[in-house]
Amino acid sequence: MTKHKKKTIITVIVAAFVFFIGLVVAVLIINSNNSNGGSDDDVRNGNITSFSFSRGYGLGGAVGYTIARKDNNKASLKYEYFGFNSDEDSNFEKDIDAEYLDELADIIKEENIVKWDGFDKSDDGVLDGSGFSLKIKYDDGKEINAHGYMKFPDNYNEAENRLDAFLEKLKDV
Repeated sequence: MTKHKKKTIITVIVAAFVFFIGLVVAVLIINSNNSNGGSDDDVRNGNITSFSFSRGYGLGGAVGYTIARKDNNKASLKYEYFGFNSDEDSNFEKDIDAEYLDELADIIKEENIVKWDGFDKSDDGVLDGSGFSLKIKYDDGKEINAHGYMKFPDNYNEAENRLDAFLEKLKDV
């Protein structure tokens, strides 16, 4: 075998090896992107069995909502306010139609709240700030858990506004 043929064979082998490594890296990158966005972990198709959302404003008080599915037709809504101007009579628990949990699920999807799962950040240097806590359980065993103090997930303000409007509406049904 001539020197030129050996060099050509080695070049082809090295090129094939580089191609193979590139292919493996591309597959790993694609799989990594799928697991960070758009995977089953980012989808909640089950029915909400319980929802808890509270937010507080340091010395300004705190408000909390809890909704728990009782059966296919009914859910329990609990509203609590804690603060200096707290009126215990304003706290209540009542039954609502379970269909409101479907409306809530739509808000969670539209605002991409599933991306909040695992958010756990705080600014401990602030003594009179605001914070939130969110816990959602689904009948497929999946959950969304998030909380923060003076640090919030992306799109928090927009999602909080939608949740507030929805939850305030439920107080009057």
